[in-house]
Amino acid sequence: MADSRSTTRPHLQRVEKRASRNERRSPALLQEMLPAAPDVLNRILTVLRSSTGHDFFPYKKTGIGRSIERRMSQLQIADAEIYAHYLEEHPAEAQWLVNDLLINVTRFFRDPEAFATLKQDILPQLFADKPKRSVFRVWVVGCASGEESYSIAMLLREHMDETGQEFKVQLYSTDLDQDAIAFARAGTYPPDIVHDVEPARLQRFFVKVKTGYRVKKEIRDMATFAVRNVITDAPFTRLDLVSCRNLMIYLEPEVQSRLISTFQLALRPGGALFLSPSESIGTHSELFAPLSREWRIYRTTRVAAPAPREKDNT
Repeated sequence: MADSRSTTRPHLQRVEKRASRNERRSPALLQEMLPAAPDVLNRILTVLRSSTGHDFFPYKKTGIGRSIERRMSQLQIADAEIYAHYLEEHPAEAQWLVNDLLINVTRFFRDPEAFATLKQDILPQLFADKPKRSVFRVWVVGCASGEESYSIAMLLREHMDETGQEFKVQLYSTDLDQDAIAFARAGTYPPDIVHDVEPARLQRFFVKVKTGYRVKKEIRDMATFAVRNVITDAPFTRLDLVSCRNLMIYLEPEVQSRLISTFQLALRPGGALFLSPSESIGTHSELFAPLSREWRIYRTTRVAAPAPREKDNT
């Protein structure tokens, strides 16, 4: 779940470390709660949905159980029933639990070879049949604090500079976490991004500021950040590229399958889907063909059916 190095906000780094510690142990409480007490878990998830608007029913219950266990440990509550009652009686606790569930762990150019493949092999194919001065549309799903979105924006700018092509870029970046979206919009990151961004890119696309580095305006202007639920909200449409990396691993298999179908509908014919090495298109081989098996990059193989009407909240 967590990388050894993160460029996210300090409070997210604390969450990452806590998650890593938790993964190294076998949570006895979790074993007792799941599946022995599904009613308690459903009660907790219902409270979260009604009090915060966030629906975690589609998420894997093991991950949810770990977050609940952490909150119970911090509150020194030993019984899941008591915690559920506490959650009902203390509205602020619902947001604390949501914050624990929304673990935003990312960095610039995560899996550098995957991004190198995207630039060298995939983008030339996607741009090949684009009319001059047309729009190149991208959707980064689960963008967290923005590093992935800006990484893709940098690759697009480099490709246009190197080929002499010029396109208007519409890079939609969405996430459930309002704080993460606000952080991404600001585009300011800590000094340790130098470990992930090579010097030439750091000089080309960032400005040194007191707290670290800020993404230059030309790159920030490519990206539009918005709070959006990929599971329940209507998708964007006519997309050239969808990037959904390290989100589906937290979702139940049937929800993952639904999202793959959604992405196929959202992409234009011949558009590309960019997943993480831990994810795949599952049983939907009739919808996508691999462009890079190693880095889980796929291209649509069928003319997309009419997509749901786009609900653009950006």
